[in-house]
Amino acid sequence: MKSVCPGCNFGCGLYLQPKDEEMIALDYRRGILEVDFKKGSEVNEGKLCKFGVELPEYYANKAVSKVDGSEVEFEKAVEEAGKRLAGKDAVFLSFGDSTCEELIALSKLADGKIESGLGALSDIDETAYMCMAVGIPYEDIEKANSIVLINVDPYAQYPLILRRILRAKENGCKVAYVGWRKPRNLADKVILLSPSTWIKTLAELENELSEFLGEGCVVISDLHPHVHPAQVKTALNLGKGNVLFLKPFANLTGLMLLKSSVSDDRTLDNLISEIEEGNVKALFVHEADLIEVMPDSERVKEALQKLEVLVVQTSRASPITEMAHVVIAPEQLWEKKGVVVNNEGRILEVGGERTDGFEALCKVAEALGKEKIEFDDAHKQVLEKVGVDVVNEYTVPAYERKEYPAQSIEAQESDIETALVKVYTPFTWRDMEGQYICLSINTIASKGIMKGNLVTVGANGNEGRYPFRPDDVADDVVLTFGRIDIAKENITPLEKIENTIWTEEKEE
Repeated sequence: MKSVCPGCNFGCGLYLQPKDEEMIALDYRRGILEVDFKKGSEVNEGKLCKFGVELPEYYANKAVSKVDGSEVEFEKAVEEAGKRLAGKDAVFLSFGDSTCEELIALSKLADGKIESGLGALSDIDETAYMCMAVGIPYEDIEKANSIVLINVDPYAQYPLILRRILRAKENGCKVAYVGWRKPRNLADKVILLSPSTWIKTLAELENELSEFLGEGCVVISDLHPHVHPAQVKTALNLGKGNVLFLKPFANLTGLMLLKSSVSDDRTLDNLISEIEEGNVKALFVHEADLIEVMPDSERVKEALQKLEVLVVQTSRASPITEMAHVVIAPEQLWEKKGVVVNNEGRILEVGGERTDGFEALCKVAEALGKEKIEFDDAHKQVLEKVGVDVVNEYTVPAYERKEYPAQSIEAQESDIETALVKVYTPFTWRDMEGQYICLSINTIASKGIMKGNLVTVGANGNEGRYPFRPDDVADDVVLTFGRIDIAKENITPLEKIENTIWTEEKEE
């Protein structure tokens, strides 16, 4: 069947086919699905990234409905969620990893207040909101005279945007890259960020990149719950509306369109603080995992234990499903009926026929005395919001993007000497990326780090030992794409970088 990859908000088209019993027996760990390439996809043109290729393994990790840790029938979990949320002033959290129709049902349940984790955007002028929610069409990238990449490394994060950039380069386009790691053989100009001056560097980019800016310039950055306002403001200022924000969750664009604003959303850090302080006692998490998403997973686990009610509706088993008081496990994304909206605003049919997740949200809402909505009505609301009459995956709808004023950025500096920088990829968000770090050649040489050994890094009195690889990062940066235990923030100041031989690790 035709479907959409849930790996990120690119919206890649693919085909999924259930395996027969013999194929499942040969490799049960890879689940019950096979992936085939959709040659006619307007988005990815028959190509898939690492996440898409390994999609059967992702889908194999299915959640089960539970109440207080014991497996129950789906309907029982839905009923119990309604009972436990009754009379509670709950917070409802989603990153948009589901259909637009399901998000409308969630909005009804949440009285219109879905937390997206994008609280950092409240510092940005609301007139720029549509440009953040919906970017320029992918095909326009190929026509650009110049492209500026701000903290987006296509090779590691969104490889399918790389194909568009390379085509643009074939047409004479010049590329500038600003970020933590030099992208190999891609950029005509590279500005590596430093942990102590990176915000100041972003604030002054207009002068540094004057030769790349102007007519025909496209700015590409990313948008996620940990993005810093300075990065978003820089992209908006340089792109002047001609900007594309790539997103890590399948339907974050759809969620942003349905919300129309994130001005009153909390950052995830603030949400966790509110839970710790006892100001949030009930939490409904929709197709997400705070433990995986937050750098300091131990802090999140301790905070979640303080909740009186934690309800998680998700099709995927993950650490948060082990802690939830109630787990509602609906159908997986590929089985869902409904649509998602990708980074460029293209509406895409998911391809399934089931609405279990949608109905579960409606039933919980009804249990709380809230208005019921039918699926077809929810679908009509989606089309009205986007401004189309029918779904057409081969056309990007016209979106009205307002002109916005220049965004003010304070040119901050810090006294950080060396830092562990966490870069998120679709695998990191779902805790599927292994633990390793990237070091510059100069750092490796100066610290006497030997090939085949581990590296001990320390921060805040904690230490961790990890495999490493040489990479094109600055000397004051230790980079990771995975979950590193000592990373308590996205930029964690380091106190130690030392060579450690494998035998020392084994002895301990």
